Amino acid sequence: MTAENELSNSSPQNMSELVAALASRGDATAVIDFRVTETLCISYRELAGRAGRFRNHFVEVGPKNNRIILLAPPSPDCIAAVLGAFYANICVVSLDTQLPDDVLRHTIEDCDGTHVVTTTALADRVKKLFPNNTLTYLYLDTAQSPNPGVTPDNVQDSRTVGTQIEQSAVAALFYTSGTTAMPKGVPLTHGNLLFEVQAIRDGKLLDAQSRVLLPLPIHHVYPFVLGLLTPLALGATVVLPQAMTGPQLIRALVGAQVTHLLGVPRLYEALLSAIHNELKNHGRLVSLALKGLLALSRQLRLRTGLYTGRLLLWPLHRRIGPDLRILASGGAPIPEVVVNELEAIGWQVAIGYGLTETSPLITLRVPGKRGRGSVGQAVAGMEIRIVPVETVSAPMGEVQVHGPGVFHGYHKLAAKTAEAFTEDDWFRTGDLGWLGLGRQL
Repeated sequence: MTAENELSNSSPQNMSELVAALASRGDATAVIDFRVTETLCISYRELAGRAGRFRNHFVEVGPKNNRIILLAPPSPDCIAAVLGAFYANICVVSLDTQLPDDVLRHTIEDCDGTHVVTTTALADRVKKLFPNNTLTYLYLDTAQSPNPGVTPDNVQDSRTVGTQIEQSAVAALFYTSGTTAMPKGVPLTHGNLLFEVQAIRDGKLLDAQSRVLLPLPIHHVYPFVLGLLTPLALGATVVLPQAMTGPQLIRALVGAQVTHLLGVPRLYEALLSAIHNELKNHGRLVSLALKGLLALSRQLRLRTGLYTGRLLLWPLHRRIGPDLRILASGGAPIPEVVVNELEAIGWQVAIGYGLTETSPLITLRVPGKRGRGSVGQAVAGMEIRIVPVETVSAPMGEVQVHGPGVFHGYHKLAAKTAEAFTEDDWFRTGDLGWLGLGRQL
């Protein structure tokens, strides 16, 4: 058995062990980073070396409260900093770089972090919010970063350290969106994150040959776990686009031979809009022919379950990304009409449902599974029950869940934690739903 297969089939006991095993993949490509004038390919050996260098730095500075704040856009250095923190058993607090000043100030104060991994521009912003606070900054875009020139020989082996980390230890702290109040801190443990990685592995949606485009920021648990940690754990390649614009996404899709796209419904709606505009740009006869082929593919998919769009609309696939096979949607409900249209074009759609508090997956609808409006079945290990609500008619009720992916309580918010759980320790999602055929939600 090869080292690659050994890692794919192994079961790390904590995130430190997961990171320590990455170097065994050697020269396989871990990250492809599209920049303005160049494209960088980072091997697993190099990424592990960078993570080890960050680990050594974090161990040396010894951040108070055992956590570091990550305030930076996705990049190989940003990824290495996350892995380095896991390597050292230090909690990662990943924050949104677009937060308003009052919310950013609240989250930094609330998380108790003293060390900020960021860029010079974002550090200047934080310093204005905390003029009298002695935060320590590690810059990813200057020579002060511990990353440049790292080689695998510099890496300290943390396997012996990793085996001492309990799965109940907090590995990451995320903040909810906070639409009506300040965001709440959601601590997720090593066990929470590893459970989600295993759920995707068991679903066989990814393998070591997959190339996953990650156009989403990693301050949300959905892209953090499904778009970053899981692909790396399985030996796949994470692809970072230079920007979120249509041309840059296509550049990455084609240039990196992307097989999987991780997105939210709004991204896929924009993609469909761009495709339909593209169809209009051809001559009248060509445009009518392409629309007719799309309609035919849609009907064949709905009636027979066959994906014929890749064959019928090959010129479109060649332009957008000939290797793209699976679109993963999460973060919000995706309209079934959007799913049907994407599948008619020839892509398979995977749908996940969950919350930050559930790490995130509760259910997964794998490609090809029908069930109009369904978000799929509970991932193995997660239990779902529907509890009647007075204002809602049966069979709909509140979705409550229990299992290894569920967090243990909000950071510093005991009252909110008590409200979020029932007396028998089921998490109250606050969402309404019902269980249909085959226990699909």
